[in-house]
Formats: sequence, C-alpha cells, structure tokens
Amino acid sequence: TRTTTTAYICSLFLSRCLSAETEKDTSFGGENTNDVELSGSVVYGPVVVANMQVISNSGELLAEFQSDSNAGYNITISVLSQDYPLFIEATGGTDLVTNRQPDFMLKGAALNSGSTSIANVSPFSTLAVELARNLAGGATRNNLEDAQETVTVALNSGLDSLATTGPMGTRIDAGNIAEMVKASETISELIRRTSDLLSTAGFSSSGNSVVGDLAADLPDGLVDGAGTSAADRRTAAVSTIVNAQVLLESMANELFVGGANATAAMENAISQVSPGSTVSLDQLPVTAGMISKTRIGLAAAFAIDPDPAIRQLHGVVSGLQAGQNAPLVRAAFPSDYRGVLSNVLDMIAGADGATLDLVNSIARTGGDLDAENLAPGISGNPATTVQVGSQYSFTPTASDPD
Repeated sequence: TRTTTTAYICSLFLSRCLSAETEKDTSFGGENTNDVELSGSVVYGPVVVANMQVISNSGELLAEFQSDSNAGYNITISVLSQDYPLFIEATGGTDLVTNRQPDFMLKGAALNSGSTSIANVSPFSTLAVELARNLAGGATRNNLEDAQETVTVALNSGLDSLATTGPMGTRIDAGNIAEMVKASETISELIRRTSDLLSTAGFSSSGNSVVGDLAADLPDGLVDGAGTSAADRRTAAVSTIVNAQVLLESMANELFVGGANATAAMENAISQVSPGSTVSLDQLPVTAGMISKTRIGLAAAFAIDPDPAIRQLHGVVSGLQAGQNAPLVRAAFPSDYRGVLSNVLDMIAGADGATLDLVNSIARTGGDLDAENLAPGISGNPATTVQVGSQYSFTPTASDPD
C-alpha cells in the first residue's frame, strides 16, 4: 500500500506496503485494497508522542506510528473491507495536563470504511471498545456504536455536544476541544482515584484493571456490580462514590488531578494543541448526566455515613440545572464541598460485602433522597435577665440540612 502522513510521525510501519512504482496488491482474499485516510485526536488530556498501532479486526498489525505535537494523527493506509472495524491502540506518550503518561492503554475504533475515517482515542472510546468486547457477538460495528452510547450515558463526565455526535467519530476542533479534554480528564481521574483507593486498601489494581472491571459491568447500562460474571462489585461501589467526588469538582471547574487543581493545566494544554479554541472551561455547561450520577454517589455515601453535610450537598446538587456553567455551580456549593466525601472514601474500598451491596443497590435504583425531609436545627442561649428600660434582642442559630 501507499502510505502518507500529514502529522509528525517518529516511526512508521505499515503492512501491505507498495512502492510508488508498483501496482496495488490484490492478493488478500482476492479483493482489492482501499486507501483510507485515518485521523483523530488522542486525549486523556491531550497526549503527544504516544506509541500507536492500527490493528485489523482479525488481529493483524496494519500500522505503527506516534501521535503528533497537537495530540493527533493522520495517516493513509490500505485496508480490505473485512479488516473493519479497525482498532487503534495508544500507549505511553505524555499527557500535557499531568506531564505523565496515561495510567491505562487508550483504545479506539474506526467504523467508517469510506475513503476517510475519524477515530479518536480517549477514555470514552477505550471503555466503549472494551464494553463491546463484552457484548454478544464481540466488537462488531453495531456493538461498538451501542457501547459508545452506553458509556456516554453511564459515565458522561461532561460530554454535551459530543454525547450526541459520539466522542469516537467526531472531529475534534476549536469548538469542542475544551469539552473533550475536560470530560476525558474527568473520567481519567475517576479511573485513577478508584485504582488508588483499591490499591491502598490492599487490593491489586491498576488503571487497566479498573477499565476492564467497568467495561464488564456496563452491559446492563449501569455500574452496579451486576453486569457480566467478570464484573467486580468492589470496583463498582468504589467508583460510584469516587464519581460523585470527581464530578463535583468538574462541575465547579476545580478538578484536582494528582492532588492539584488542574484547571490551569487543562487550559494551557488546550491552548497548546488548539490555539484557536473558542470555549473556555468555565463556559462548559453542567450536563444532566453529571447531576444524576453525582446525586446517586452522594445518596450512596449518605447511606454509609449519614453526615448532614452529605445530605446538604445532595440537596444543592439536586437544585442544579443542566446547562448551568461553572461559576454558578461554585457559588452554590459550600466552601468545603471537596472534603465532604473524604470519610466515606476512606471506608468504602475496604468495606464488607453488605456495604458494597448497599452502594451498588443505590446505584441501581437511583437512591433519591428528596422524599426524606430532615428536621431543621434551632439553637442558641438567650439572656434570661435584662435591665429595665433597656432593649432586649435574641437571634437564634438555625440550620437545615435540606
């Protein structure tokens, strides 16, 4: 095949290669090969110099190259129609938000067999590919499309326009790169924190294993420990509450990555790979999926630890509206919102089976707390004597967890 590239590629290997002087190879199954321009973005945050491979659905390695300085790629390869879906895998490289390599292998798939095909590689596409492999029939085109929709609903993490068009096959440009980067870094942080909590509690875990557990859990559309036989109820329970913490930070545009607020790092990374970006992170809207999953995680946390602060935060989140931006969310949140779930997160990773099942049950049913109206508290110590002729005033202290 004839191979070209419009992106910087440090090394390139393409099978089925033809020189410019040769005719197109037609020896594969008696069919002609077709030249396909394959392109996309590599986002964890934006990942540069990732080692990438294109693999046919039969497992044949078709190409090797690296993502470019704009966290993208563009190559032309020759494929057979039966090679589809094509799978793209990315390892190593540098996430421009953390300046580290991603914590898990990124995967994607090219579904379009035309002359051009977009195949973005991100945490969303990674989960979609792994979920499709858990569905009956495996990673077919239909299963990959269904899996992408399931992931964007179950683990939305801030996808708005891309939830409709699909994060895997939509070209990432100046108008949507902020959405893609922030949502991808949010779901990456969910996977990272879940893995860290499990490891701290003494369970063997990694980013790749958490991805595998979530994908095995999602065939029923929920992270509830009740998907396939390979689903892990502990990973499911931990991720449900971690997701609430991560989404709270993301909705307020104060996502912490590696223990530090990553807002400025994400803005800088976006400016580096897409200088013409037209949307700031503060402008990105809160989505209905973010609100819903945060409420579920807070309800599960409250079932374990009936702390009024959790109940109060649940009420605040319930009052949010899809479409609100980060400044409005930050103004509504209590100043200590990031620490509200700390005690629960310390408990959940090493919790007993009954506690895990309780959390997963709430994830399954929704865990609505609105029907439970907790009593307000009124307190204070009024003066019991006052001088005749002087003014008397007493103001009680009142609070309402709802």
